[in-house]
Amino acid sequence: MLLRLIFLIAIVLPITTLAEDRAQDSPSMILIGSKEKVLSTIQEALDLEFTNGIRTNLIDRVGFKENFTNFWSGKSELLVAIFPMANGNSLEPTAYKVDFRYPAKGKSNATSLIARINSVVAKKDDVTTTDNYSDYIPLGKQIERCVNTFDTDQDLKLLKDKVSVVSAKNQTFDMLANDNVPTEEERRTIHLYAIKREECMKSHQFLGTFWPNEPLATLDQSAENTFVQLILSLYKGELTYGNFAKIRKDNFIMLEEARSKIALEKQKQASADDDRAKRLSLEQQRLFIERQKTYINLYKSDPLPVQTLKSTTCNFNGNQMYCTSF
Repeated sequence: MLLRLIFLIAIVLPITTLAEDRAQDSPSMILIGSKEKVLSTIQEALDLEFTNGIRTNLIDRVGFKENFTNFWSGKSELLVAIFPMANGNSLEPTAYKVDFRYPAKGKSNATSLIARINSVVAKKDDVTTTDNYSDYIPLGKQIERCVNTFDTDQDLKLLKDKVSVVSAKNQTFDMLANDNVPTEEERRTIHLYAIKREECMKSHQFLGTFWPNEPLATLDQSAENTFVQLILSLYKGELTYGNFAKIRKDNFIMLEEARSKIALEKQKQASADDDRAKRLSLEQQRLFIERQKTYINLYKSDPLPVQTLKSTTCNFNGNQMYCTSF
């Protein structure tokens, strides 16, 4: 009788878990505080939630991977990563979005950890949580917002028809054909432009150090350093406006090509992983059906409820498969 009860619980439990999956597709939260305090809070919650877990730092993200043994599903893992966010006009992180990734049927572990983090935060005065997601945007978007204000900045009015102060994509034919070097008054405006742009791009430098192993972050940082040198050459009178625009355009094209190559390589890897994940998902479902048939054959006098199969999508992060059922 005890054995039958255990089998019954093992069948019914996934139904409850899947119901939680549908209710909360992508668990996440926002923590307000310094990077160090946020990470410390997450670590404290992980210690309480997984007393026998083994923790490692993520390689390509900022956060942790927790390997643990679950009573129902056996060995499992949970990835917790943080992403810098900003609100208002801040050009520095004012909060961090916390995202969770987990294997198939592991969402309950993520939601349980969120509750644990909230309980830890409730006892602190240096970290808080917020439900106002709309008040925060990724730090990278904050950079774009800052630079976009240059188009209406009256302090830069003198450069408007000579330099695209926002993006190389906005350069005109007249800018490319301008054979003049900056006048003394224009040099002062270029200097002001460089200072204002440097203030906006402080966040860019932060992102480069935040994700040192991310190819796109490294590429963008290199492109930014090159552009600063280009502005300096224009300011010194070493380049005409037209030469500045041409070099900037060429650099932009090369940057976009490099970005596309990186994205293509990631897409190829993701596609290969996706195909492999789909095959494994189907195999998991087949084995699950076989297990249910076995249970029912064992207890024909009192058949166990058969779980309705849900649609499952999976992807890979390294060698670990992550699935979402709905």
